[in-house]
Amino acid sequence: MGLMDGAGLVGSIVATLSVARAASDSQMPSFDAVAWLQLLILIVALILCAIASAAETALTSISRIKLKNLVESGDPKAIKIDRLLANPNTYLSTILVVNSVAVIVASSMATVLALRFSPAFGELIATILISLVVLIFCEITPKTAAVQNPLRWARALVDVVSGVAWLLRPIVIALSAITNSLVRLMGGQMKHRGPFVTEEELRLLVTVGEEEGVLEEEETEMIHSIFEFADRTVREVMVPRIDMVTLRGDATVDEAVDLAMQVGFSRIPVYENSIENIIGLLYTKDMLKQLRDGHDTLPIRGLVRPAYFVPETKKLDDLLREIRQKRVHMVILVDEYGSVSGLVTIEDLVEEIVGDIRDEYDHEENLYEQVNQHEYIVDARISIDEFNELMETDLENEDYDTLGGFLYAQLDKIPVEGDTITFKNLIFTVLATRGRRIMKVRVERQQDASRPEPLMLRPVETAKNDGQDGKDEPPSSNEQGSHYEYRGA
Repeated sequence: MGLMDGAGLVGSIVATLSVARAASDSQMPSFDAVAWLQLLILIVALILCAIASAAETALTSISRIKLKNLVESGDPKAIKIDRLLANPNTYLSTILVVNSVAVIVASSMATVLALRFSPAFGELIATILISLVVLIFCEITPKTAAVQNPLRWARALVDVVSGVAWLLRPIVIALSAITNSLVRLMGGQMKHRGPFVTEEELRLLVTVGEEEGVLEEEETEMIHSIFEFADRTVREVMVPRIDMVTLRGDATVDEAVDLAMQVGFSRIPVYENSIENIIGLLYTKDMLKQLRDGHDTLPIRGLVRPAYFVPETKKLDDLLREIRQKRVHMVILVDEYGSVSGLVTIEDLVEEIVGDIRDEYDHEENLYEQVNQHEYIVDARISIDEFNELMETDLENEDYDTLGGFLYAQLDKIPVEGDTITFKNLIFTVLATRGRRIMKVRVERQQDASRPEPLMLRPVETAKNDGQDGKDEPPSSNEQGSHYEYRGA
């Protein structure tokens, strides 16, 4: 009886284990044909998503200059890429449709498979896994690879993108129409083509190139000068009338030759009665020919060639283009009233890009001299931009071009030696004048930069001794120096 009970107990245990194993086998689904099909769809969707990401990055990062060169050389792939890029709406919409559908399908298949094996946590597992897979293998990896060699990837994928764009053409057209309508409702405009690289982006590229050591400092300055060239006017680079070297019309050839040898110019403006009446330009080779023929006393008015006049407000790039077409090397500038304001040569224009060009007749001329860390002796002809860079300040240059013009505006009178102006943390002292013109200025930087920003100009009485006769007597009233400083209200 005991043996029977023991045998029955063992049999019951074995039967129970068999039932449990059978139940477990019935709950664990097998990886059947449907599951394999779902897995295949998931993999294909992820591959399409990766291709779409790589294509988008490659087509938007490709060098237009390199592509243009390949198109001009007749490269068939480059021609297809250029044709595709001609309508960015089409290829971008195609890529976005493929990418969006692929992500949705991949997410759906991943969720179905996860629920098949883990009904309780399938959705959570699918969300985590598909997010990591899409982020790593469908976004970061293909985009990183494509941005490193966009032309290579664009050549490899252009046929795929073009084919899919043709297949999805109805959908793309509908999406483009809806997108265009929404953009217009928001006040925007749909532009199929535009400046793919702006001036600001080019400037940034130049700056980064210098920081990375690709460009030298001189190359960077030249490129920035080209950008600024089109924004500047002729007035900013002209030789002002007061500095012009001119000849009277009744001057002789001998006198003209002497002057030309003294200044080293090959062209000299000639006037009648006053400099306001420029009658033309005298070329050195013309007067040398007359000198050779023994006509050294011949008046030069008969040798002048027509002068070319332009307004001083003309842009530099327009003038450079104009004088190249007219084949002239020197132009006379006139102001808004028709008066002669200065002259400019083609050399002056070129120097705005490449810097100073000096020949054997040019003398080294420094516009400033540093006395110590906080004091400079500055030529009043220095431009406001150059002075701001030198002194790290911010003088405005809307109404004047030079430091002398700034001082004139602040003094509001004819300057004399000893006049002093305080502007922010700078003290300007007029050191030398010639007639009514400021020549040299002492600029001192005050070390106390915490003083409040000046608001108004008020004169402060001072006395000045010209220092030429060694006496301590004050100068006459019309030559007395003045001190002006800005004081807060």
